[in-house]
Parts: sequence; structure tokens; C-alpha cells
Amino acid sequence: MNSSQASNLLAFPGFHSGKSQLLSHEALEQLRPSHSEVGQQLRNQLQTSLEINELLHMFFAASQRLLDFQGLSFRNAAQRINLSLGENNGAFRIDYQLELEGELLGVLSAHNADALDEQALSSLESLTSALVFPLRNALKYHAVLHASLHDPLTGVRNRAGMAELLERDLQSARRTGTPLSVLMVDIDHFKMVNDQYGHAGGDAALIAVAQQLEENLRTVDAVFRFGGEEFMVVLPNTDMPYLLQVAERLRKSVEDMVVVHEGQRIKLSLSFGAAIVRKDESQHQLLQRADAALYMAKENGRNRVCLAD
Repeated sequence: MNSSQASNLLAFPGFHSGKSQLLSHEALEQLRPSHSEVGQQLRNQLQTSLEINELLHMFFAASQRLLDFQGLSFRNAAQRINLSLGENNGAFRIDYQLELEGELLGVLSAHNADALDEQALSSLESLTSALVFPLRNALKYHAVLHASLHDPLTGVRNRAGMAELLERDLQSARRTGTPLSVLMVDIDHFKMVNDQYGHAGGDAALIAVAQQLEENLRTVDAVFRFGGEEFMVVLPNTDMPYLLQVAERLRKSVEDMVVVHEGQRIKLSLSFGAAIVRKDESQHQLLQRADAALYMAKENGRNRVCLAD
């Protein structure tokens, strides 16, 4: 950090004249807390949370007490975690592969417009030792929580995860007066898929459908495996005619895809039951209407979308 940058950070009023007295770079550096002091405070803070995002915020704030850099990011591919703090578009980036007892925790990156000097890098590297144990605990907690709310085969949320999120979205829709819609989705003739291609082929079909649904929705929408070959899609702030447009896009995308399993080509189709939440309607009532619409779609020939009454 150069002197002009330091001047922009701290200014104290003059003792007599009332004018701002700017600190020199050297004086500013003397005001910084010691590395051991920051490290101990950070260790104490990091013991208070199992939320990965909170841990990184604590680490970023503590690091900036010792050195100046613009941004921090963390990536864990196995758990699909990609978090960013501050500004991460600078020309300089340095990556730290965090490991503990042979276990890869992820990649921590510091970002800045200009290269950090050796002293700054040494301070940053030293602080990462305080992060690794709390981070490993948080990752384990995150993995257990994720497993409890997600389907292990398809990776989408499971029925338990659906109940929690749908109830939250229902309350939000009532509070804000915005629409909320759901789609009940069933893979047509799934028993025939299992019979013809085996359970491994059926699993490949379930995974492909889940991926296709997720890829054709907004980030605010959510896909759940409801049970067996049934899925549920929750669409916040969605009303007619967009609801039927979304359902039709999803139906067509699966109809057009081909699942290749052990050299065999599996063709699939979906039936949809669509429902828009009514005023003061419970989660159970909403799902009952969506299920009734799905039954209608299957009775009328499958591979179609039916809207609940």
C-alpha cells in the first residue's frame, strides 16, 4: 500500500487548527494490531459459527486488519461451494489449496489490483492456519445438512427439503402478495424403462430428468424429487401464463433429449400437473390440487400439461 492510499484510509482532526492531520504510511503501519493479536482474536471468532460464509467473512475482516487487499474467494468443487467477498476482478490473484490431514478443503484465493509483497503474503498465509480447523468442521456440517435435504441419486432436494422451502415460499407469498406456483412432474411409463433397461437405466433416466429440469429453470426456482419417478418444481413469483410456458418448455426439453445408457438410447416424456396457490391455501391443499392435475394429464394421454382447477 503506498502513502497516498494510506492517506485516504485514515485522517484525524488536528489538535489546534481543526484541519485534518493525515497519517504517514509509517505511522499508519504502527497503528496496525500485531499479527499475534489478530490471529488470536480470529481463532476465538471462528469457533462461534458453522456457517462457511460467516467464517470467510471473519477471515476476510481479520486479514484486512493486517494487510490491504480487495477480495477473497473460496471454492469447494465436491460440495459445489463458490463464495466471493469484496472485489475479485483485479489483475492479481494468489491461490491457497487448503488441506488438513490429507483432506482437501478447497481453494482460498486473495484478489487485488496490484501484486501483494512478500510480507503481506506471509501474513496472509500465516492466518490461514487459524481457518482450516473451523472450515473443516463447517464443511462436514454442511455435508451432513445437504445429505439430509437432498436426494443422493439425483442431487436435487428431497421431500423433506421441499416441505421446508415450500412453507417458507408460501409465507413469503402471503406476506408480499406475490403469486406462487408448483408443478407436479411424473416420468411417463417409468416401470417400462426399468423393465427394459434395468434399474441402472432407470437411475440414469432419473438423473437426466433432474438435470434437465434444473438447467431450464431460474436460479430462484427449485426442483425436488418427490418420490419414485415424481418430481416437484416450486416457482416463486409465477402466475399465468408464464406457469404453462415454463411447464411446456420443460416438457419439450425432456421429450427432445436422449439418455444414453450402456450404448442404449432411452427416450422419455413427462406429464405435468400445474397449480397456482390460492389465498390462505395450505401446503397440503396446494399439493393435492397439483396432484389431481397430474392425474388428469396422465388420464388424457400423458406427455402433456394440465392446470389445476
